[in-house]
Amino acid sequence: MTTVSDAVAETIADHTDEVFALMGNGNAHLADALARQKRVHITGVRHEAATVASADAYHRISRRIAVATTTYGPGYTNALTPLAEAAMSRTPLVVVVGGEPTTGPRPWDVDQTKLAHAVGARTVTATKQAPRAATRQAFEIATSERLPVVLTVPYDLAAAEADDETIIWAGTPLPSPAVTPPAKDNAAAAARLLASAHRPLVLAGRGAREAAAELGALADRIGALTVSSAPARGIFAGREWDLGVCGGFAAEDSSKLIRQADVVLIVGAGLNQFTMAFGNQFAPEATVIQVDIETSPTNPRVDSSSTATQKMLSSACSNSCQRRCRPKKDGTE
Repeated sequence: MTTVSDAVAETIADHTDEVFALMGNGNAHLADALARQKRVHITGVRHEAATVASADAYHRISRRIAVATTTYGPGYTNALTPLAEAAMSRTPLVVVVGGEPTTGPRPWDVDQTKLAHAVGARTVTATKQAPRAATRQAFEIATSERLPVVLTVPYDLAAAEADDETIIWAGTPLPSPAVTPPAKDNAAAAARLLASAHRPLVLAGRGAREAAAELGALADRIGALTVSSAPARGIFAGREWDLGVCGGFAAEDSSKLIRQADVVLIVGAGLNQFTMAFGNQFAPEATVIQVDIETSPTNPRVDSSSTATQKMLSSACSNSCQRRCRPKKDGTE
C-alpha cells in the first residue's frame, strides 16, 4: 500500500535531495517515509524555526531548492518568522507540514493557510486523490514565483492509502515566471548613461551572483567602482576597485566614495533600508539605474528600471562605452 505520505515523500525526492526536519505528530509518517526510501539527505534540527531557516540558507548558498518539514499548530507557528523572511527574500523552498483533519479543526489547530498568506507564502493542500500532483505543484509554484510554499498534509490523510493518480492535476493553473522580456531600448539607454558617467558605480545583490564575471568585466570597461549588498558580500572579491558592502554596513571611506558616484547601476538588489543607508547612500544628483526581475522599481530612489539582462547591458556598453582611467581610492581620477 502506498500512503499519502509515501507519495509525497517520493515526489519530494524527485525535486530535491535535502530535507531539514523536526518530527512531530503531524509529520511523523512523512519523516518515516523519507527515511525509508533513502533518496534524500535528512538533517534533523531542534526547533521548528530552524527547519525553514536551514532550507532558506541552503538555497542562498547552493541556489538549489530544499524542503523543510515540521508539525501543525504551535509547531507550525514557531516556523512563521523564518517563513516571513524567506518570503521577503523571495527564496523558493517547500515547507511540508501536518494540518487539521479533513473533518475540521481541533482545539489546538490554527488557520495555517491564513497565517502563511499573512507572511507572503503560498499554501497547497495534499489530497488522497492526488498527493503527488499537489507536491509537484508546490515545487512548481515555489520555483516559478520564487516564494516559499507550504504543503499541508491533513492529519487524517497522512497514513491513508493514496489513490492511483491517473488524472491530470486539476488545481489552479500555474503562473508563468515573473520575468518580462528584456527591453533593448532600456538597456541601450542605461549604456549611454554609463558611458557618459564620470564616476560610475556598479552595485550587485544576491540576484546577480551568477553575473559576477559579467558585471566585473563591465565595471572594468567603463572604469567603475564596484560594491555589493550585505547578503552578496564577496561577489567582487579580489577586484582591485571593489569597495565591499554598500549602505549601513559600509566602511566609512567606502561610503564616501559610493556617495561620489554620478551614475549607479544596480543589478539583482532589492534596495532595502540597509543597502540604501536609510536613503542617504547615494548623492541626490546621482542617476540610479536598476536591473531586476521585478517589472517596477523596488525603491523610490530609482530613476530608471529594466528587466534587461546584464549580458545585454554589457553588450550595449561594449559598443558605446569608451574605456576611461580608473578612479583612485581617494576619489580623484
